[in-house]
Amino acid sequence: MYEQHKTPTGFLNVAFLLVLAVALSALAGCSKPEDKLGEHLMSLADIMNDNRDAPEEGVAELRFYLRAHLPEMLELAATLVVELDEIDDNDARAERAKEIAATLKRPIMRVGKAGMRFGEAASKDKAAMKMLMEIGESYEGLEEVLEEFAAETGFGSSFGKMDSDMGGSSKGDIEQVVFDLEDIHTIVSGNSGNCANMGKELGRLADRNGNLMKKLETFEGTKLDEEQKAAYGKRLEKVFTASSAARTDCGQDETVTSALSTLGF
Repeated sequence: MYEQHKTPTGFLNVAFLLVLAVALSALAGCSKPEDKLGEHLMSLADIMNDNRDAPEEGVAELRFYLRAHLPEMLELAATLVVELDEIDDNDARAERAKEIAATLKRPIMRVGKAGMRFGEAASKDKAAMKMLMEIGESYEGLEEVLEEFAAETGFGSSFGKMDSDMGGSSKGDIEQVVFDLEDIHTIVSGNSGNCANMGKELGRLADRNGNLMKKLETFEGTKLDEEQKAAYGKRLEKVFTASSAARTDCGQDETVTSALSTLGF
């Protein structure tokens, strides 16, 4: 006669409680997309703040972090856009948008301030600027492919036309031109004493943008408040100083002077 085996109820109860505990912990740890996106932004700010005295290491660390996490960051941002679109009630959508904005406000402000300080430190560090230039040069082939693609398909230009037809954003256009002009300061400061490379980088900038000063003049009638005028003036002052320094230090290099002339200096 075989002895009847009893179900180990004590063991099953313990196992069930463990599974339940793990499940509840997981639910409690679930964060909203904006929480995770904010964490990534804070991490980027930490990297820049921690490496202000070692910009070259900071550039490398930033690139490593973005390679690892940029796909998730873009996915999180897209998830938030879709989430808002799926909310039918206008008031509810507005409330959710306010919630997202409140969560991301501090990370965005922090990464913005860290970026400005780190960028200033990097612009004064030859090793960091060299690394940035090398990264930029590694994308030359891709840039040519994208330009050819845009020319053949009209992709990109159609958006510009649509923006123009809808009234456009002159302030946004000015920002882009000033941003491109600031590349002159970046190139000159990063190639001090290396006129050949400076001419090469300035030439590439000139080929890509043409006469940037002429483009800037087209926005003279744009309405800007005093704070915006002061901010642009301060940024452009660095550009003018850099262009003068380039002519002083590398005035005998034809590639430098030719590129500066094309850019409008």
